Amino acid sequence: MTPDISARLTNVPQSKARGEFVLPALRIRNEGSEPVTVSNRLNLVEGDVLVECTDPSGQRSELRGVITVDSLPRTVELSAGQFIESGLFLFYASDGFTFDTVGSYELRVGYHPDTSESPVFTDSVELRITEPTDSETQALAEQTMVDDVARAIALCGLETDPTVVAGLSTLGERFPDRPEGALARFVLAELSDSDTVDLTDVFDRWGPTTTARWITALLSSEGGDEPTKRAYLDTLDRSERMIRGEPVDDRQT
Repeated sequence: MTPDISARLTNVPQSKARGEFVLPALRIRNEGSEPVTVSNRLNLVEGDVLVECTDPSGQRSELRGVITVDSLPRTVELSAGQFIESGLFLFYASDGFTFDTVGSYELRVGYHPDTSESPVFTDSVELRITEPTDSETQALAEQTMVDDVARAIALCGLETDPTVVAGLSTLGERFPDRPEGALARFVLAELSDSDTVDLTDVFDRWGPTTTARWITALLSSEGGDEPTKRAYLDTLDRSERMIRGEPVDDRQT
């Protein structure tokens, strides 16, 4: 029997220019009156989350991570009203670029609370991709719509060809205040295992919730106690809990 939980896909804009990153957030909430134990593997890599995407031509595909990981189950107990949440990096997935054609896309997410349970689905949401209309977004698309660069960001330093560092560096240097440039710098830090890349100013502007969504979109909650770039948010309780895949109370939103 499927637990009394809901799945909701949020933070999907009405439209984005081709080449801009999209950051939907998946929220799993306990709608019942009793505690429930569910998976907190809210990412495309470990198999508990599946994204259905219908492109402008009407063709439906299933988005999975660029790589898949056969990891051990990880669960969390949600009290009544508590939720877990994670960003989903959909710009580049198992089949390459997701939003490479101008037009309307329909997204729906399925979530397995347990390996033996049927999936719980979100409502479908629509996203329209447009052509870049100004010089900045045109230049941005020239940097982000590069296969090796997008793949490296999706992998966040895992199995990344060192030759892509130049592309990531250019993206980070040209667009330091945009999410695309900030994430390129974030991935460079993960790739080099370096603490010299300081994104505190960017994270401060984004705020704790947006920052947590971007980080969870690229890093699973596995190994949340390791001293990675998650340390940027150690003083922000709600963000830290989201990043570690821990429950968040409604009153903390």
